[in-house]
Amino acid sequence: MLKLETELRNISGIAPKFLRHLDRMGIKTVRNLVFHFPFRYEDFSQIYKIEELEPGQQATVQGVVQEVSARRSWQRRMAIVEALIQDESASIRAVWFNQPFVKNAVRPGRLMNFAGKVSVSEGEIYLSNPTYEPINLRRKVGAPTQWASEETAHTGRLVPIYPETRGLTSKGLRYLIQPILKNMEPLEEWMPEEILEKEDFPEINKAIRTIHFPEYIEDTATAKKRFAFEDLFLLQLLNFQQKLALAREKAPSIATDIETLKKIIATLPFKLTVSQKKSLWEILQDIQKPSPMNRLLQGDVGSGKTVIAALAAISAAMNGFQTAFMAPTEVLAHQHFETLKKITSRIPEEISGIHIKIGFLASGGARFFMGAGLESEVKKKSFLESAARGEVQITIGTHALIQQSVNFAKLGLVIVDEQHRFGVKQRAELVRRQTQTDAERTRNNPRLSLPAGRQARNDSRKSASTIPHFLSMSATPIPRTLMLTIFGDLDISTIDELPSGRKKIITTIVPPEKRPDAYAFIRKEIREGRQAFVICPRIEPQTDADLTQNHAENFPRKSAYDPRKSALLEVKSVKEEFDKLSERHAPRTDARPRRVRLWRKTR
Repeated sequence: MLKLETELRNISGIAPKFLRHLDRMGIKTVRNLVFHFPFRYEDFSQIYKIEELEPGQQATVQGVVQEVSARRSWQRRMAIVEALIQDESASIRAVWFNQPFVKNAVRPGRLMNFAGKVSVSEGEIYLSNPTYEPINLRRKVGAPTQWASEETAHTGRLVPIYPETRGLTSKGLRYLIQPILKNMEPLEEWMPEEILEKEDFPEINKAIRTIHFPEYIEDTATAKKRFAFEDLFLLQLLNFQQKLALAREKAPSIATDIETLKKIIATLPFKLTVSQKKSLWEILQDIQKPSPMNRLLQGDVGSGKTVIAALAAISAAMNGFQTAFMAPTEVLAHQHFETLKKITSRIPEEISGIHIKIGFLASGGARFFMGAGLESEVKKKSFLESAARGEVQITIGTHALIQQSVNFAKLGLVIVDEQHRFGVKQRAELVRRQTQTDAERTRNNPRLSLPAGRQARNDSRKSASTIPHFLSMSATPIPRTLMLTIFGDLDISTIDELPSGRKKIITTIVPPEKRPDAYAFIRKEIREGRQAFVICPRIEPQTDADLTQNHAENFPRKSAYDPRKSALLEVKSVKEEFDKLSERHAPRTDARPRRVRLWRKTR
C-alpha cells in the first residue's frame, strides 16, 4: 500500500519524463499528488445514444470501434485519424487532428467511450478530437453470469480538470491519480467526529475520492468546504503555536510614566482621537510585558498611525531603548523622519528627561536630527558606529536597516510600515538585529571596542536574551474576520476614525468608458489651483518602462492638460527631486485641500 510520504519516483510505471513535468509543479510525493485538487469539472456523466446527438453538444457515447484509418492532409501535411463508432442506434465518425498515436490506442472491435464536441461537416455530424477510454468488463461479485464495467476516469462521468503545465495534461493526471487512490492506505481522520457531524463534512478518505472523482457535482461542494475549513483551522493552530512560542521569549520591559506621557501628548498641535488613544494604550500595555509584543496597527491613510508609533518609540527612548522604524520606500521613510522631527522638537527636554537623537538611513545617505535647527548629513560609517553604540534613539530607514553592517546596542522596539510589502525573512532580519551580543558585534565590526569589564560579561553569554517588541502598520482595508484569519498570530489595534478637520480620502475605480469624465474632473481641480499626480504602473523589464514613459508623456495631450504645467517624475527618483517638482507646481495657498485617488482598472 502506498503512503502519503511515498515519492513518486519510487512508484513503478511512471515515466521519467512525466516525473520531470510533475516536479516542475512541485509534485514529488503521493501527498503532493492527491492534494493537487481539480479546479472544475466537465460533465460527461450521461451517455447518449448516437442517434440522439445534436450539433454543438458536449456528449459521451459508448460504442464498438468498427474501423480506424489514418491519412495526412495534403494542404497542411497534418496527420488525421478517423474511427467509425457504432452503438445499437446508429454510427458516427470520430476525427483526431495531429494525433497520429490515436491509431494505436483506438482499435477495431473494442468497446470504448468517446467524449467530446459534436461538430458538423458537409451536413454530417462527427466527434471532434474526443477523449477516448476503453471499457473493461468484469464479472459481478456474487453474480458470475453478469458483467459490469470498471470505473472510468475520462469519460462517462464528471471529469476533473486540474491545473496543468506544459507536457502535463489533466488526462495524464487522471491516469496517475485514479490508481494511486485505489492503492493508497487509508488516511487517519484527525478532525473530531463532532465537528464532522456539525458541519456535515465527509470523512477524509471519502472527501479525497469525492473531490477527484465525484458521482454528483453537489458532492464536490461539501468536499471542497471540508478542505477549506481544514486549511483555515490548521492555519489558526499554527498561528496559536507561534503566539505561544513568542510568549515564551523574553523582551525588554518598557515602562510608561502616565503623567509624563500626558505632558508629551499635550505638546502635539492636535488632539488624539478616541481610537488613537485606545490603540496607543494597547501598545504601551504590551511593551510593558516581559514577552515580545506582536501587534498590527491598522488604519486608513491619514488616520494618524505614525504619531502613535512615534509616541511608542519616544516611550522606548525614555526607558533607554532604541527603536528601528522601517518603511518600504525612501520617500515614505523620509516622510516618517519629518513627522518624528516635528513631534520630538516640540517636547522640552525637562519633560522627556532625555535628548532624543533621530537617525535617517537609506541608500541615498544618512543624517541625524538632534533638535530644532540641529540636523546634519553624516557618513554611513559614522552613522553605523553611533547606532551600534546606542547613541541614536530612533532610527528610520528603508531596506538599508537590514544590512549586515547595521547593529543596535539596545534595540527594544521594531516598527514596520506597510508590513505586507516586506518579506517574512526581511522582517525577521530586522528583529534579529538584537540577537547578537556586544562581543559578537565587536567581532563583526572591529572598529567598535568594549570596556574590559563589559567584554568579560558578554563573553559569558552566547546570545542575546531578549527579542525586541514588534509593531507593524498597514493602511490596507481588511475585514476583521479576514484579519483574524491571516494575522492570527498578531494582536490587532484599529484606528477607525480620522482626526478632527481631516477630510476623508475618496477612492474611486474609473472604468475606461468613464475616463473622459475623470479627465474633466481633474481639469476642474487644477483650474481651482490644486495638483494632480497620475501614477503609471511599471513592471520590469525596460520594454514596459518604455510603454509607461510613453503613456505618461502623452497623458497631458490626451487629457487636454497644459503640457507646460506638466512634468514626468521617475518612481526611483530621489526625494529631493520630488520636493523640487512639488515646489515648481505648488498650488495656490488659498486652495481648499483635497486628496483624491483615481484608480485605473487594469486587466
